[in-house]
Amino acid sequence: MEVTEEAAPTTPDITLRTCIRGIVRFAFSISKLQYNVAYHQQRTRRNIEAT
Repeated sequence: MEVTEEAAPTTPDITLRTCIRGIVRFAFSISKLQYNVAYHQQRTRRNIEAT
């Protein structure tokens, strides 16, 4: 029983770590996408103002 209790915490820790890494990567990609959209909107506005 003691051995299984000791071995058990390592596997959820790995899955939790990969889950957090995936969430961070997902959030980063969303922020990058939002930045690109905002940048393109600013560019189109400047082009409209210039013409």
